[in-house]
Amino acid sequence: MRTKTECRKYIIEQAKKYFSQKREIYVIGQKQEDIDYIYRLLVNSSLRGKFIKGSAQKFLSDLGIAQIMLLQDEISGILYADRKSVSAFEKNLRLEKYKNLCFEVPYDFFCLAEAEATERIIECFAPMTSNGRINDIQFDITDKCNLNCALCSHFSPLVKVENRYSIEQFTKDAWRLRELTEHVECVDLWGGEALLHPDLDKMIEISREVFPESRVAVGTNGILIPTISDDFLDTVKRNACMIRISGYPPTIKMLDKIEKRLVEKEIKYTIAPVDKFFKRYELPGENNASARHAGCTSKICHVVKNGTYSSCYVPYGAKVFNEYFGDKFSVNASVFDLYDEELDMISFTEKVKGELDICRFCGDIELHSWKTVGKEKDDISSWVNIRRQETESDE
Repeated sequence: MRTKTECRKYIIEQAKKYFSQKREIYVIGQKQEDIDYIYRLLVNSSLRGKFIKGSAQKFLSDLGIAQIMLLQDEISGILYADRKSVSAFEKNLRLEKYKNLCFEVPYDFFCLAEAEATERIIECFAPMTSNGRINDIQFDITDKCNLNCALCSHFSPLVKVENRYSIEQFTKDAWRLRELTEHVECVDLWGGEALLHPDLDKMIEISREVFPESRVAVGTNGILIPTISDDFLDTVKRNACMIRISGYPPTIKMLDKIEKRLVEKEIKYTIAPVDKFFKRYELPGENNASARHAGCTSKICHVVKNGTYSSCYVPYGAKVFNEYFGDKFSVNASVFDLYDEELDMISFTEKVKGELDICRFCGDIELHSWKTVGKEKDDISSWVNIRRQETESDE
């Protein structure tokens, strides 16, 4: 296993080889001052290159153009310049085979004095698949939920025995994750329903200790907030933790009570109204995994759970599904050991941002109105689409 220092040295060596020839780089981002700053460093540097400056107002358009230009060999790479977040960049990339030519400016690069930053500009050319800058890590702390949503993408209504993160394992995994990353943009504590976990307050404190510069957030349907203890909310406020509320119809009905409590406690929160759920999983799973991953907007939802990790939450929900309906999803090849002795920052980043075998089970999205699941819970077709090839064998 290489240390982070050794990984950085290796990445810089590869970047120097990359610039042994003249390169054409498209610089894009979502904040114009960040684009302008990095562009200025590049043109004032000793790098052999031609640099194209994008517009923050035309970010998605620029990204689309840059990807086409990269495919047609009109440019040599895309550099994303943003000090805040990389999620929009990664979510909208469609170039599975060209990710090694897509680069992200390191999180702390903007804190350097300009002269030093110009001298070290080569460090910006660490491929997004190796640089240790991770947009989002969701710790899946429980798979149980207090709602009973049909088409829950985590399959929480199918849980037979709760799989809950212990505080000991959580602490160990958080510190291990710190070893394997350069920077995590946001640490999410997720479920199921995260507020059901009895040690959630301790997990918030540990997350803030291990990741002092990251955003820390709790994902919840919000229903328990009006009755949760003051001590818990004080912990949330003290650790600058955000509450991310999924606004399902039962949540919206009591939203005034939820917001009143959070406002009184001066806690930052967001609300994302949700009145539609999607049905997208298919059996037997014959789609092109690379193509599905390239077009997936959930591919930035990386997960750590009980000593394992994956680039997506689907394998963990699929385990719940398999326990209920029998082994339908192939899961093992899509969940990895967080304590693999060969794992380092480069290999972890590559896997956590890469496609999975389970991507082949993702089909076209069908939107359905939110509802609770009833007796149809036991009908496999109420959760997934079964393609004709499989049903014909039963006729």
